Amino acid sequence: MQIAAIICEKIMSLNNIEKKRSALRALGIISLIFGLGAVVGGIFMIISGVTNIGTSNQTTGIILLVFGIILAILSVLAVIWGVYATWVGFSIKATRGTIAEDDEAKGSQNTKRCPKCGAINTANSTECQVCHTPLE
Repeated sequence: MQIAAIICEKIMSLNNIEKKRSALRALGIISLIFGLGAVVGGIFMIISGVTNIGTSNQTTGIILLVFGIILAILSVLAVIWGVYATWVGFSIKATRGTIAEDDEAKGSQNTKRCPKCGAINTANSTECQVCHTPLE
């Protein structure tokens, strides 16, 4: 999970956070689809391997069983990554930059915008933290 968090952090630290959110959501959904498909393939390989073990194709059965187990494990990890990336992509919110300023400009109760420079200040500020103009 630590590697997934680092990858998500690197993706989200780029300049345009909204595009990266969309990319992270898409990556998560694609990972979910491929992971679920691979789970089905892994289960099919395991079943085929088990049915071939008692026949004359015993070597093929063992190979199918081993690779089916490996595929199933890797696909479960892909599904977990897909769920995590999709969840982060939908839940992350900008705290700095134009997206955050646009959200706060729509009437957030926890901020005040300076009438002179346009800087966003905390709700309990009496003067602008940037230009020191008195606020309301």
